[in-house]
Amino acid sequence: MKHTRSRRMRILAWTSIALAAVLVAVTLTAYVALRVQLGHITHVKQIDVHHRPHRYSTTSLNILLLGSDTRSGHNAAIGGRVGCNCSDTLMIAHISPGRHQVTVVSIPRDTMVPYYACSPWQGTPGQQANPNAMERINATLANGGPECVRETVEQQTGIYINNFIQLDFTGFQKAINDIGGVNVCIPFAINNKITASGGSGLHLSAGYHHISGKVALQFWRTRENIANGSDVARIARDQYLMAQVVKGVLHSGMLSNPAELYRVVGDIASAMTTDASTSQLLHIAASMRGISLSKVQF
Repeated sequence: MKHTRSRRMRILAWTSIALAAVLVAVTLTAYVALRVQLGHITHVKQIDVHHRPHRYSTTSLNILLLGSDTRSGHNAAIGGRVGCNCSDTLMIAHISPGRHQVTVVSIPRDTMVPYYACSPWQGTPGQQANPNAMERINATLANGGPECVRETVEQQTGIYINNFIQLDFTGFQKAINDIGGVNVCIPFAINNKITASGGSGLHLSAGYHHISGKVALQFWRTRENIANGSDVARIARDQYLMAQVVKGVLHSGMLSNPAELYRVVGDIASAMTTDASTSQLLHIAASMRGISLSKVQF
């Protein structure tokens, strides 16, 4: 009897050890795979940390969102060959203390701003400060990278930017696809031809559409030959699309699902540039899991 009980205890002990070993192996494998996947994010060190606007709150966040029209890699096949590596989409997302409300403000890409001193970055030439010379704000990305955009936005607005997140064409498409696409409703047909001066190639009839991938990107980029062709008019469509994206994210429950959150961030990692660490990115996203759609304002 004692011998039988002793044998059972040994079997249970070795089974427990084996299960623990398997669990550790699986966990380590998943961790390594995750780090490799998220390691594709391009992280940028904040260059100018001395001449910053006053930080009025340590619990709120101001995130600078940039959409790059770079034609590097697969982006050329998506956006066409002509591009200036500019930031044609610039938004500041203010996340309130307690993460109960988000307010997003768009900056028109044609806004004229003085030259601020920016260091060269990954092939960009950088630029010298010149308060008497003006440039379009979307050109600051091409001249000095995302840190140059942050510096310009901070100096022009007086808003302390905690972090920036930049996506290119490929990343935008993947992000839309990961939430299953978005619903849009347009009051008139859009036939936006691609010409030498621009155009997105978007063709949609009037009414409701469920769009994703290339079509969503075309909707995002459409400017010429629609409404009055201005960037302010395009901002209205951008914000409408972003509101639909937020709705898709909240309805999917992604922010409350760590596995899904890791998958999505990993999916767009190679198309993302940020000065935030991976843990900061995931913490920001997870901290907003309780926010409601009515608390997001554009």
